[in-house]
Amino acid sequence: MTKEQQHRQLIEGYLALLHNLPDDDKLEIISRLSLSLKTDRRAQGDKDDSRTEFVAEKSAEELIAELRAARSFNRAEPSFD
Repeated sequence: MTKEQQHRQLIEGYLALLHNLPDDDKLEIISRLSLSLKTDRRAQGDKDDSRTEFVAEKSAEELIAELRAARSFNRAEPSFD
């Protein structure tokens, strides 16, 4: 199932749930959804929060070497003697 099909299935499920609600409740849901879209866009602005950047003064090789040196193992090697 593709993502589009999953989204369509979710939408159909929500519509089935909303079908029996009174009109006033449906209008309230529409109002809240509209407000959430407006506030989300304003809060997000031009920045994309889904991406973050790792900034370090050290090179990648230095960071890797430092991490490898800091490894400590708390397990004893099994002896097969």
